[in-house]
Amino acid sequence: MPTFTPTDTTRSEEVQEIVGRPPSWIVRVGTMVIACLTMISMVGAWFVRYPDLVDAPVTFASASPPIQIAAHNSGRIQTLYVHDSDITAANQVVAVLENAASTSDVFRLAKVVQNMDTTLNLALVISHIGIPTSLQAGDLQADYANLYQAISAYKSFVANRSHTAQLASLRTQITYYQYLNAELATKRKSLNEQLELERQKDSINRELLGQKVIAKLDFNDKHKLYLSQQLTSSDNNASIIQNQLQQSEYQKTLAVLQNEHEAQLQDLLNKVRGAVKVLVGRIATWDQKYVLRTPISGRINFFKVWTPNQYVKTDEPVFVVVPSLHNQFARASLPVFKAGKVRVGQTAHIRLNEYPFEEFGQLRGTIEKVSEVSLDGNYLITIRLTSLRTSTGFQLPLRTELSGTAQIVTEDRNVIQRIFSILLGRLAR
Repeated sequence: MPTFTPTDTTRSEEVQEIVGRPPSWIVRVGTMVIACLTMISMVGAWFVRYPDLVDAPVTFASASPPIQIAAHNSGRIQTLYVHDSDITAANQVVAVLENAASTSDVFRLAKVVQNMDTTLNLALVISHIGIPTSLQAGDLQADYANLYQAISAYKSFVANRSHTAQLASLRTQITYYQYLNAELATKRKSLNEQLELERQKDSINRELLGQKVIAKLDFNDKHKLYLSQQLTSSDNNASIIQNQLQQSEYQKTLAVLQNEHEAQLQDLLNKVRGAVKVLVGRIATWDQKYVLRTPISGRINFFKVWTPNQYVKTDEPVFVVVPSLHNQFARASLPVFKAGKVRVGQTAHIRLNEYPFEEFGQLRGTIEKVSEVSLDGNYLITIRLTSLRTSTGFQLPLRTELSGTAQIVTEDRNVIQRIFSILLGRLAR
């Protein structure tokens, strides 16, 4: 059994005192280190953000999907106007099937009749436009001939000067009678003055006859002068009336001739307009039957035809037009779970299956539309892409129908906000 000496007891008490009461500088340094670490953790937790994400499968599509161009008639390709992978505009001619007409002649004729069909002043257009005299119009030949004849008849009628000469003669006659009536009116004024003088003389002679100053025979001779003057004035007035009637007849004849001329001119214009309408419809039918056009702008891909003289069948797809991706968007099927957190304007990061995220990066987009109801347990959302350049700088090639996964950022909260949200949620329970 061991024995303890007083010296051992003293030393044990000293050690216990040191262990029980650490130095104050150690306590101060330890407290400061813990406080700094706590502060750094709090600051880091405030700045470190951890967003809430909702995943949804997406499929890319452009504003217009790829469109197939099919032949509306069986036949051989007469002319190809584009090459494979060319960028084409909407309504651009791609190819023309074999037919009896000259394509350039038909297109030239189409411009002429389109201008005539849309103008508000057909007469002016006809006077300045030149209708081709020898076109190879094929199926349109008869309708083209009708239009040519209608325009020729109109121009011949306009060029005919007999009607113009007749109208000019009538206008000259009317002018002549206007001058004649003016002269007769001046003469009527003089005759009226003379008649007034004769009336005064006749009145004086009647008084003298009553006073038996003059004989009845002398009065009768002087009274004849008054009656002769009355007759002369009446004749002048009758001439004025007759001239006015004749002038009115000439004006009536002039108006009738003008109306007849305008009616004939309008009838000829209507025939031209009718022939234009018929030819516009025939050209549209010919175009639909033999011409292949791009319905939208985009890149054309040869599908079954790559050279002229190849045979195509009715309704057989010949080309495919892939629209431009400038209006590219993605459609995502959002599951019902967490769907209430997704709203318009939120950011979406898209990772493509065709382009692995680790190598090519991801695309950025914005939620543009969320469907109001779900279908088969999913909401349809539309994501408008910011650009086709990924986060790593890779530019996506011109392709459609890409697929991938969209990670929608519903809330971008920091760590402290998440901790308090969890604590408040548990306290609310």
